[in-house]
Amino acid sequence: MNIGACYSSLLRLDLAQSSYEYVQKIWEESGTRPQLAYLYNNIGSVYGKKKELDRAREYFKKALEIREDLGDKKGSASTLGNLGSLHKELGDNESALDFFIRSLELYEEIGNRRGVALTYGCVGGVYTALGRLDEAEEVISRGLAITRELKLKDVEIHCLETITDLYEAKGDLQKALMYSRELKTCLEEHLNEKSMEIIASMQVQFETEKKEKEAEIYRLKNVELSAMNDQLREALADVKRLQGMLPICANCKKVRDDDGYWQQIESYISDHSDAKITHGICPECSIKLYGKDFAQE
Repeated sequence: MNIGACYSSLLRLDLAQSSYEYVQKIWEESGTRPQLAYLYNNIGSVYGKKKELDRAREYFKKALEIREDLGDKKGSASTLGNLGSLHKELGDNESALDFFIRSLELYEEIGNRRGVALTYGCVGGVYTALGRLDEAEEVISRGLAITRELKLKDVEIHCLETITDLYEAKGDLQKALMYSRELKTCLEEHLNEKSMEIIASMQVQFETEKKEKEAEIYRLKNVELSAMNDQLREALADVKRLQGMLPICANCKKVRDDDGYWQQIESYISDHSDAKITHGICPECSIKLYGKDFAQE
C-alpha cells in the first residue's frame, strides 16, 4: 500500500497500479472491508490520474458502498468528493454538485473544518461553471475564511484559484487580479514552508548520520588503541624477560631458568627474547685455541 502511494504521488502510475493490484488480491480474500475501501479509493485516484475515468468511477463507487455500509462518514465524505471531482472533469456539473453537497454535509456533521473548507471551494467551482455566480462567491468566501483562520495553505490555494476564476467569469477583472496576486503570494509562502520542512528533515538526517559516523570513528579508535596497548604489553613483557638476577654457572656459563634447569646460555637467550644467536671467536680465544700466530693472521 505504501509503495503504491509513493508511486502514485510520483505519477509513476503503472507501478502504483500494479502495487495496489497486488494488495487487492490479498485483501479481497481476507475480507478486511475498511482497508479494502481505502484501497479502492486509492485505485480510483490512480485511474483518475490516468484519465481512465470510467474505471476510476467504478472503484470510487465500490469504496463508497463499503464506507457507507460501515458508517465511515469521514471516508464517505472523501470518496464523495472524489466522485464530484471526477464528474466535474467529465463535464457533468449537476452530478458533480450533488456529490460535493453530500460530501459537504458529512464534513459539517463530523466537524471536519478542513474538509468543509476544501469542499466549499469545490462547490464554488461548480457553481461558477453553472453560471450561479453569486452562490459561488458566497461559498468560496466561506471556505477562504476558514482556510485563513486555520492557516491551511494548500486549501487556501485551492479557494484562491476558484475565486479568481469566479471574478473572471463575473467580469470583475480588478478583483480577479487582486486574488491572483494573493494566490501568487500564497503559493510562494507554501513552497517556502515545504522547502523549510525538507531542509529541516535533511538537517535531522545529516545530524543523525554525523553522530553515527562519529560513533563509528570513536569505536575504531578504541579498537586501534586496544590493539596498540596489547602490542605494548607484549613488548614490555619481552623486555622484562631478561631483567632481574640471572643465575649463571661460574665455570661452564650455563644459565639456570625459573624451573631450576640449567641451559646453555644460547638456548636461554633464544627462549626468552627475539634475539638470534650466531657464533664467532674473540681474539683472546683465538690465541688460546690456535696460537698467537693464527690470531695475528
